[in-house]
Amino acid sequence: MRLVLFRAWVVAVMIVLLRGAAVGGDGLGSVVVTIKGFRHHGGLARVALFNHEKGFPDDEAEAYREIVSDIRSGKVQVRFDDLPAGSYALSTYHDENGDERFNRGLFGLPMEGYGVSNNIGHAIRAPEFGEALFQLSNEVKDITVQVYY
Repeated sequence: MRLVLFRAWVVAVMIVLLRGAAVGGDGLGSVVVTIKGFRHHGGLARVALFNHEKGFPDDEAEAYREIVSDIRSGKVQVRFDDLPAGSYALSTYHDENGDERFNRGLFGLPMEGYGVSNNIGHAIRAPEFGEALFQLSNEVKDITVQVYY
């Protein structure tokens, strides 16, 4: 009987330890991003994660991390892992023509769909870093972003 109880205790401890590691027991977190509202599946979704204001929202060279993904059924899901706790903002755009840049037209208005964390959309100016800011600790954070055209 003691052996059975000991084994049950060991299994319980292992489950707790493994769950802690899966959600950032090492002090790191993850962001799972679901992006919705693409008007078609042509082109690519370019997703940039920023940990500072410089370059936000459309200078991918200044991003902390970036992912490029195919679009399926009008949406995309990407995951950023091993992120230190802190403040982040996310931006995405629909690179419809595959030229790897966010195209703008007359007066700087967007020619391609875009979105940012907190779903801030402006018709006159680009969303600011502070408006799209979110906090991440040692967790798995789910974020949904709407694409605006």
